[in-house]
Amino acid sequence: MLRKGKERTGLAVFVALIAATVFVFAGCPTDTEDDLSGTGRGAYQTHQKVIGYSEVTLDKSGKVTTVTLDDYFDVNSWTAIADANVPADLTDTVKIGNSNYPAKIKIGDEVFTLDPNTTTASYNGKVLGKDVKDITNWFTEKTNRTQAEYLWYIDACRSKNLAYLKADGTPSATKPSYTSSNKTTETMSKSETGYWTVTNGLGWTGNKEKIVAFAKSQNVGYSQKFADDLVGANKDTIADATAGATASDTGNYLKTILLARNAVK
Repeated sequence: MLRKGKERTGLAVFVALIAATVFVFAGCPTDTEDDLSGTGRGAYQTHQKVIGYSEVTLDKSGKVTTVTLDDYFDVNSWTAIADANVPADLTDTVKIGNSNYPAKIKIGDEVFTLDPNTTTASYNGKVLGKDVKDITNWFTEKTNRTQAEYLWYIDACRSKNLAYLKADGTPSATKPSYTSSNKTTETMSKSETGYWTVTNGLGWTGNKEKIVAFAKSQNVGYSQKFADDLVGANKDTIADATAGATASDTGNYLKTILLARNAVK
């Protein structure tokens, strides 16, 4: 049995240990604080011959910190080659209208073949294991396309993993390119091609910045219906009202950003 003096000392030490333990636990963050941070990606056909792409990043509290937006030109935008620009090593192009089309092309790891009976440059192949006939029109079927399918094409464009194929199936020495504002570039990014550069008005860059600024001001908290209504009414309340195509497609760009926001994990 402990004597009274030692008993009190032992009790004091025990109480001190309990107090220290409580202090330590009180100072630790609780598991109930959700971390909402992350980055999501979204893609959607925003206009004829282009697919929009956005990335949205959230901080821990769920506040939108970064929004990016761009367009990438579709397959027919880079497979149509003018007479003067046909690469010397492409010997089996097909003339359709005023343009020449390679008999085969490559997107990512997939080979697409020009339909020999086509009059509209229809390329057939596979996307994520699915048979696709006329990939350009296939992408316009918005309600049937998944995010994975859109992002498959976007990722091939972003990594510049596109190719004209020679008769023997190997890539041409000439990389696919897009000509915009009299500048030819080996990129399908609308922002990198110098597309719609104007001296008066906003042009592509100015309209894009306005759309992104609006999305951030709303913390990308607007509804799908809000974006759909802008598209349906063919009106603009955010970007340049005199700009034509981009103005009328503002809703599609907002929808692309919203898809990215909803994909944050």
